[in-house]
Amino acid sequence: MLSLIISLSKLVDHRLPSNEIPPRCMPMRDKTPVLLPDDPMYADAVAAMKLYHDTQVAGQSAKEVERLRVIAESQFQAVNDYQLRALVRPGYPVN
Repeated sequence: MLSLIISLSKLVDHRLPSNEIPPRCMPMRDKTPVLLPDDPMYADAVAAMKLYHDTQVAGQSAKEVERLRVIAESQFQAVNDYQLRALVRPGYPVN
């Protein structure tokens, strides 16, 4: 019975070697800076959304409206992905 407990304890012993830092304890210098509201990446995404809505209101072709929607959506997704990476603690998965 004792040998079973010892072998099980070896299986669950996941300690890192003393010279390795666990990912969640990585230094903050590796962190991506957060985007501020006046960042050009935000401004481009807002401008793309405005152009999409203006084109939609103006009655442009459905193909052009859809093209601009996809562009605006992808720009906002890029901003969202960047911010998520910037706000999550280093070493933790984003998705």
